[in-house]
Amino acid sequence: MPELPDVHAFADYLESTALHKPIAHTHVDEAVLKHGTTVQAVAGAATGNAMEETRTHGKFLFARVEKKWLVFHFGMTGHFGYARTPQDPEHTHADFELENGFHFSYIAPRKLGFVDLTDDVDAYVNEKKLGEDALRVSADRFVELMQNRRGGVKSALMDQSLIAGVGNVYADEILFQAGIHPKSQVKSIDKDTLRTLHGVTQRVLKEAADRQADPSQFPTSWLIPHRQEGAACPKCTGKVQRIEVNGRGTFVCHICQNKIS
Repeated sequence: MPELPDVHAFADYLESTALHKPIAHTHVDEAVLKHGTTVQAVAGAATGNAMEETRTHGKFLFARVEKKWLVFHFGMTGHFGYARTPQDPEHTHADFELENGFHFSYIAPRKLGFVDLTDDVDAYVNEKKLGEDALRVSADRFVELMQNRRGGVKSALMDQSLIAGVGNVYADEILFQAGIHPKSQVKSIDKDTLRTLHGVTQRVLKEAADRQADPSQFPTSWLIPHRQEGAACPKCTGKVQRIEVNGRGTFVCHICQNKIS
């Protein structure tokens, strides 16, 4: 599932390829449209205009076309393509044919993401009940949100209505770097540790975004490059283990994250 760093990488890709380039034709598969948005509405907003700026919020990417915003959510396998012809025609579900002869495509092999349209990004975020963006939330607000949450810390980090942008993979990385076991209960974590968790969350997400969410470019001291059962822990002599946390496959080092609060 693309998470906040992936969405930032997608925004960078859009900005480096299609930004400010007029759209000559728009082709959208109705199957990926949500919330009553129509093919005609998307084509009407995009065709003859250009994507002029981007915004992100959590796992959502917004691209402004004139007075409207295209909304992209990437599901499990969604991504963009930019080429003379659509890179993956079978799985291209939104294609913006640019006046320069290139195609900017929304590709989603499993069709688990969607394309939408909105007049107002902030109103859309509120309507979808998304929490604060994980890279913009302050330390004080982070602590306040977490302290009011029941249940486990990993589930809290992944709750998009609480803090938007962190999914399964980066939750594991954040907790590994913070030395917190994913089964720890939020109510048992003190304020100072929550502040530390906020700092680690910001650092991990920013560095991953700066590295274009490419695991091959991540530091070898991170958990993600070693994310498999029995792999050597990058910090100690222990082994990475796979456990279940609320039905999600979770990777942990029981030495580095040895305390369940």
